[in-house]
Parts: sequence; C-alpha cells; structure tokens
Amino acid sequence: MADDQLPADGRDPQIGWAAEPGPTTCYRHPERPTGLRCSRCNRPICGECARPAPVGQLCPDDAKDRVRVRGLPSQGRPVVTFALLGINTLLLVVAAAQSGNGFAGLLDPSSAALCRLGALNAPAIAESGQWWRLFTVMVLHAGLIHFLFNSYALYAFGPLLETALGGPRFLALYVGCGFVGAAASFGLHHTALSVGASGAIFGLLGALVAFFWRRRHSGGAAPFQNLLLIMALNLFLTFRLASIDSLAHIGGLVAGIGTMALLDLVPARQRNLGTLVLAAPFLLGVILTLYGISTFPSGAGIPSCVGA
Repeated sequence: MADDQLPADGRDPQIGWAAEPGPTTCYRHPERPTGLRCSRCNRPICGECARPAPVGQLCPDDAKDRVRVRGLPSQGRPVVTFALLGINTLLLVVAAAQSGNGFAGLLDPSSAALCRLGALNAPAIAESGQWWRLFTVMVLHAGLIHFLFNSYALYAFGPLLETALGGPRFLALYVGCGFVGAAASFGLHHTALSVGASGAIFGLLGALVAFFWRRRHSGGAAPFQNLLLIMALNLFLTFRLASIDSLAHIGGLVAGIGTMALLDLVPARQRNLGTLVLAAPFLLGVILTLYGISTFPSGAGIPSCVGA
C-alpha cells in the first residue's frame, strides 16, 4: 500500500487512526477541539478523556484495555488502591484495640498504641535505627475522622492513576511520595509523633496536577483547574491547622508533581527509564533521612517510641 493511501475504515496500520483534515476534535466529544492524541491508537482526545500513562496519555478505550506488566490480563479493578484501603482499615482497628478504650480508641487511638504500630518518631529513627517507621507511618491514622478523609481522597485519586500506570508503578509512586513526605517531616523538623497517609495522597494529587498542567492548552484545562482548586484548598488547611504535619504534605506533593512531570518526558521506546524515574522519590527520601539523622540534636528531650 502506498504511503499516502488509507484503508476504507480510515485507520492507518502504523498509527491506528488516520489524521483528519481541518480542525481536530475529541472522538468522544466532537464539539471540543484538541491537539491531544492517544499514545496507543492516535485518536484525538480532549483533556477530560485523557488518561495518564507511563508514556504520554491514553484514550478511555485503550486505558480500559491496557495490558498489564509482563503480559498479565488488563487490570479491570484498582486492586492496589483497594488493598491500601484495606490495610489502612485493619491498622485503624488494631490501633483502637491496642488503645483499650473501646469505641473511644477508634476515634482517638493512644500515642502508645500508634508508637508500637510504627508511628513516625524522630528519636526512634535517629537514635535507634528504626527507619521502617518512615513507611509504616503511611498506614496509621490518628482516629476515625482522619482515616475517613484520607480514605476518601485515596478512593478519589487512586483508581485513575492505578489504571493508567498499572498496579506496580502506581504502588511505587504512592509509597515513594509517602516516603518523601515522612522523610521531609523527620529530616527538616525532627517530628516527635506523626501518623497518616496524607503525604502519599498529596503525591497522587500532585501527579494528576502535573499531568493535566502539561495538557491544559489541548483540552486538559477543566480537570487541571478542578485539581488546582482541590490542591489550593488542601494547602490552605495544611498551613492553617496546627495539628497537620505540613512538611509531610508538601514533601509528598512535590514528589508527586516531580515524578509525573519526569515520567511524562520519558520517550516511548525507553520504558526502563520510567523505572528509574520512579526510583527518584526513594533516593530523595534517603537523602532527607540521612540529613535528619546527621542533624538530630542529641539530648533534645523528645520522647522516644522505643519501649512504648
């Protein structure tokens, strides 16, 4: 077939969808002009239809049918998101049980119970080497209300990114952003006691903001503006409420924005580079952790979780 010929159905066997003459509009929303195309089938899509992918973006149809890593079947359900929600729920119940206050323990778990389960605690990390607290902090919450807010946000943001990135990459992004948030809190503030998945969830929000910001002039303006409003509101609350670990929120947000921005720049033929990009938050977290250990003031009188 000659290069300038197309089959009768209009599809190019090389790119999957023929370029249309004149202004291009979204194939699902013909009234919306766009310069954005699906990275797999090349169909024109607007920002609302665009689904983040490890490289570029996918249309809703290709995102739904996306083949998972190592040839496994398409991920129809956000398994990792639901698993994280399940783990958070289980740890909330365990913390309440260890608090020994009945229903009151569910609303306000004791500090001792949270300490034993892995709350972020600067002395335990810097003086006793309990670095794992930088990760376990993500599955603990300071009560039912805290848990419900974070669970709703994870349910809202998680499935979209998990479907786009695939379970393993989504989990790496989530844990990496949470790690950066916890490490920022420890390294820059030497936090006495902190719990919550907020750093990781802010990372998911930041990743979506970065994705749609780059596409704001090709149909992504509406979702970008909505996400920007959500981010602004949450940042306002972060700096207004003294009980919120602001460094954890900011650390996770910066990690999410940076990681997705870099993933978006990875060429289609260099998927291994995407894996290296997902390792970047972990490297940043290690640097912040080492800084926190080196600057921790011995004898500062901060209560330690060790032996709680």
